[in-house]
Amino acid sequence: MQAAALKDADLPAVFWGNLPDDENNADLAAIRALEAESTPEERAENFKVQGNDAFKRGVQLRKDKAFWRAAQAAVRLGDVQQARSISEQARQHGSDSLQLQQVLAKADVEQAKRDAEARTQAAKQLASQMPAKKLALALLGRGWQIGRPQLHIGDRKPYLDEQSVVHWPVLFMYPEPMQMDAVEDVAETDPLAAHLDVMFPPDGSNAPEWDSQHAYQRDSLQLYYLSNAATPLPVEQLTEVLHGGWPEGIQEEGPKRYGPKAAHWIAIDDACSLKDILDRKDYVVPGVPVFFVVARDSEFQTRFLKDDLPLL
Repeated sequence: MQAAALKDADLPAVFWGNLPDDENNADLAAIRALEAESTPEERAENFKVQGNDAFKRGVQLRKDKAFWRAAQAAVRLGDVQQARSISEQARQHGSDSLQLQQVLAKADVEQAKRDAEARTQAAKQLASQMPAKKLALALLGRGWQIGRPQLHIGDRKPYLDEQSVVHWPVLFMYPEPMQMDAVEDVAETDPLAAHLDVMFPPDGSNAPEWDSQHAYQRDSLQLYYLSNAATPLPVEQLTEVLHGGWPEGIQEEGPKRYGPKAAHWIAIDDACSLKDILDRKDYVVPGVPVFFVVARDSEFQTRFLKDDLPLL
């Protein structure tokens, strides 16, 4: 059912659009009495003031709506800080409507929700990184230096066993035939010779297919490592690496040719354990331990020691 439109006579006098014809109307009589007591100039000034007030109320209403819509849009976009800024601007312009206050209250609720979610996510991230942090502290606590993961063996990473022995994946590189062997699990206590004995049996059996000249006999192998091969990572960046990420804020320039941290080929005795090498002050693990294997007293060994350093 449609409601009937109200007539001026049904409304209080302040809302009349036109004066009624009924001279017996009490409100009309009051208005006539007020008019009789004022001069035409006073009535004109009164109408002017009323008109200006009405105009200002209209302008203020438009301002209120503009600020409200802007704040509401900011909240929808998830920019709570912008919504607060708009609310402050509204107050400075004398606009602080109930609608705007409601929008700001909603923004505060949304921000509180986001803050709680961020704290929960940060707690989960911290919990998920704890094993990596523990391992990073164990590695650096041994005095070892580990750089960014320039080389890797799949997703294999070092780990601590129940006796707190560190196990590493290790690469043996053969630069002459451009081949490599990846050993997925080498305990820090293992002598490197033990793994070479498996790959190059002393009896000469099971020679690698790429060694057609049989130059790489067990007793002719010479191991090297590249000193200062990487920039050591601090604990936080190393934790990120061990957690599967990539360290930020570390400038890696590669091996240097000159200066106190210049890179050099360092010959090692394969009777050394992995730990013996990692303990050296000039050994920086380039992601995983890497050792270069050449045939001793060969022409290639001479060239290898003179050639440019590899870019790990």
